[in-house]
Amino acid sequence: MTFTYQLNEEDFADFQVYHVTSSKYYKLIRLVANLILPAVFLLAAAYCYFSGKSIWLYLSLAGVGLLALYFFVVSAGKNQERMRQQYLQRVRGANPEGITLSMTLVLDEEAITLTGQNGPESDTVTCPYGSVTRAVRLEKVIYLYLEDKGLLLPKRVFASALQEHEFLELLRQKGIAV
Repeated sequence: MTFTYQLNEEDFADFQVYHVTSSKYYKLIRLVANLILPAVFLLAAAYCYFSGKSIWLYLSLAGVGLLALYFFVVSAGKNQERMRQQYLQRVRGANPEGITLSMTLVLDEEAITLTGQNGPESDTVTCPYGSVTRAVRLEKVIYLYLEDKGLLLPKRVFASALQEHEFLELLRQKGIAV
C-alpha cells in the first residue's frame, strides 16, 4: 500500500497542538493554573458563609469563583486555537513562502517506509511495525508514533473510506491498535 501526499504548515501546526495538549505536563499545568483560582474563591466564599460574614462578601467571592470555573471550562478549545495560530505565525514568519514537504509512505509486509522530500533534499526512513509505539486517529489525520519520530498521515490522502479502512485494518493486523 503506497501513499504520496504533501504536508504543509497547517498539518504541522495541528500536530504540534495535538502533541502539546496531549502531554501530561500540559494537562497538569492547565489543571493547576486554572483550578486553583476558582478553588481559592469558592473556599473563601464557604468560609464567609459558615463564619457568618457579610452575605455580600460571600456572594461576591462565590460569583468570582464560579466565573473563574466557567472560564476554565470554556477556555480549553480557545487555548488550542490560539496556540495553533501562534505556531502558524512563527512558522510563516520564518518561512514566508510556506512549507511544503512531499511524502511517500509505503506499507509492505515487513515495515513502514517513509520518504520525505523538501526541494532537492530527501530522506528515507524504514521502520519495522514493532517500532510503532502508538497510533492516534483523529478527525482529519492519523498520527503514528515511532520510537523517536512522529508520522502524520492526513486523511485527505485516502481516495475513499474503504481505502482508509484497509489501511487501518493493515495496521491492526500488524498489532498496532488505532
